[in-house]
Amino acid sequence: MTPQDILQDPHWFPVQFDLNADTITFLKTDREQLSAGSFLDQRFYRADDTFQAVRLSDAFKLVSGGGETDLKWIFHSAFCCSTLISRALDLPDKVLTLKEPDILMQLANTKRMAARNGHSQQQVAAIEALVFALLSRRFSDQEQVLIKLTNPANFLMPRIMSSGTNAVVMTSSLEEFLISVIRKGEECMSFVRILFNIFHLDGTGLSKISERDALKLTDLQIAALVWQHQHEDLTAVSQMHPSKVRAVHGLKFPDNREQIMRAACDFLDLNLSDNDIATNANGPLFARHS
Repeated sequence: MTPQDILQDPHWFPVQFDLNADTITFLKTDREQLSAGSFLDQRFYRADDTFQAVRLSDAFKLVSGGGETDLKWIFHSAFCCSTLISRALDLPDKVLTLKEPDILMQLANTKRMAARNGHSQQQVAAIEALVFALLSRRFSDQEQVLIKLTNPANFLMPRIMSSGTNAVVMTSSLEEFLISVIRKGEECMSFVRILFNIFHLDGTGLSKISERDALKLTDLQIAALVWQHQHEDLTAVSQMHPSKVRAVHGLKFPDNREQIMRAACDFLDLNLSDNDIATNANGPLFARHS
């Protein structure tokens, strides 16, 4: 199998790149598995998976950029039904939803750490264009690709929106966010501290909090700062592109799902019919945890 075969075939899903080693790694999968995956990161991999690496230098030559213009986007602040709406908008041959591809998290961190790691803006721009182009590959000519961006990768939002695309933003209130963190327990408390450390690199208000001062904060204080950071980022994108962004209060989605799904499809120009929306909105999806 040649690099061109892998790069042109959506069954080879991009999972990791290494700028220093000049490689990008792909996972052999299929549409059904991608659609079913709640999170397309390490939790998606299986013991018998097949991986294949391609030289980045070859990929840059064989894949044209600009794929972000073909993609549809959901941005979110976590714990706000973004996975649920992503599943509800998925339908074979019409819309494939990719939920939190890990390679976009790596792309965001590469951009955050570019100067420290000695990567030029040209290198970052090139890998961004390549990753977006690879994620935009479709399994059928009629299919559209909708991506739910993982919230630590919201750092990519300005770059994504610069292409002129539309995006739906899912949020929750601070109270709802904190209640969700408490209910999820110690593992989630650890997760929000990881988010804090990631967002601390973004050069915004959180970067002014010293490590010493951060250690004095309680888990819920850290969670509140994480929520605030995300909402400031999402608000900034919404204000910069008011005609290109629509916000949804995520926890209102289950009780208003058909109406919100229809509005999202209209705004994102997804090719789901009213019958498709009604079928998914009243199907078994909403009878189980996302």
